[in-house]
Amino acid sequence: MAISQFLGYGEPDVDRVISGSAHRVTMLADATLRNDRRHEYRIPLPDSLSSLAELRRITVTLAWSSPVRVSAASPRSIRLVVTDDEGKSHFWEGVDRTNVVQPDHRHCGKGTLFHSVLDGRKAVPFRSRSSFMIGVQAMAETTAFNQVDAPYALAVSFETADTIRADIYQEIRQELELRARAGVAVRARRS
Repeated sequence: MAISQFLGYGEPDVDRVISGSAHRVTMLADATLRNDRRHEYRIPLPDSLSSLAELRRITVTLAWSSPVRVSAASPRSIRLVVTDDEGKSHFWEGVDRTNVVQPDHRHCGKGTLFHSVLDGRKAVPFRSRSSFMIGVQAMAETTAFNQVDAPYALAVSFETADTIRADIYQEIRQELELRARAGVAVRARRS
């Protein structure tokens, strides 16, 4: 909605973000990124959701600090975008951009904060230990900033309906712990 660009994203519910439950998990990351690079985050899909036609919601929030170009019409010198494997923003076939009141995705590209809510109820079969990818891509607005790092923070929340008899928090946590022990970390690459 157009009014959201004036009102912002609403008041944050910090307790909800930092506390998990059987039906909600929030994953946090922070790093720095420079022009023409992308960090890739693989988000585990809970096995218990395979082929279930129940509500699930993914919320993605990315905030970054960009060096400022004081003499330019657009002062932001580095732009970050959130992408999937194919450079788009369709992360998983089990969710789509929701009709919940949220800023238009075109307005997100003008600042240094991206926020998107995706949800779905479609039964989507997937293999055990599957995941979807969220990429954070950096682009310098001018060549003068090609070698400048932009610090960022990423929050990804995965929620399901309370009617699901599964503990998605534990499922995702266990998979992330397995990956950490195996040495699987964020993959950074040139795009």
